[in-house]
Amino acid sequence: MNILHIGDCHLDSSLETELSASAAKTRRSELLLTFKDILTAASRGNARLCLIAGDLFDTSSPSHATVSFVLGEIAARDEIDFILIEGNHDADALKGFALPNNLHLVKAGQTGVFRYDEVCIYAVGYGAPFSSYMALPVREEDKNILLAHGAISTRAEEAGEVIPREIIESKPFDYIALGHYHSHRAERIGMRTTACYAGIPEGRGFDETGVCGVVFLDTDTMRAE
Repeated sequence: MNILHIGDCHLDSSLETELSASAAKTRRSELLLTFKDILTAASRGNARLCLIAGDLFDTSSPSHATVSFVLGEIAARDEIDFILIEGNHDADALKGFALPNNLHLVKAGQTGVFRYDEVCIYAVGYGAPFSSYMALPVREEDKNILLAHGAISTRAEEAGEVIPREIIESKPFDYIALGHYHSHRAERIGMRTTACYAGIPEGRGFDETGVCGVVFLDTDTMRAE
């Protein structure tokens, strides 16, 4: 099964710190078209799932037009299931909107489990307590993917954004689909687990010039590119 992993699109960012109102509006439209291009690539790549690792929107109150555009693009690709977790920027951004049948939302502080044959997705919204991670019923015999938004760390004093490393290491995860950091990075955790920050799909300004893009994961080989 092919899975698309994206994060930190930050749609509907103001962008008016360095840009004029007119230029910022144009740039916001360009970023929406990038999101559409990503979903088109997912369809062409025969993706069965799209995992959105938080901060899809830059704010908890994005414009109605932006949300309608995003939900319309998702609904138009009903061959793909979308699992979206809320990040630290966009909690309640979809409140009051009717969600497409192929979009599964996991709110900040909550968890959800989604099974596709032997592939199991454990989705954890931003700010969930450590006990939520400990309670995830991860089975050794499955191909297990954790979808989360935050920093894998042992820094308990920042528990709001911390994904507890000691608990992650105790669970048989194969892939951890992460959001929060805007630069693409991947690391091995133990012998089995690959943890990957997708990074931002496209830089919003000249302060975001690192490696950008999305990640495709093949669950047959557990190879991510």
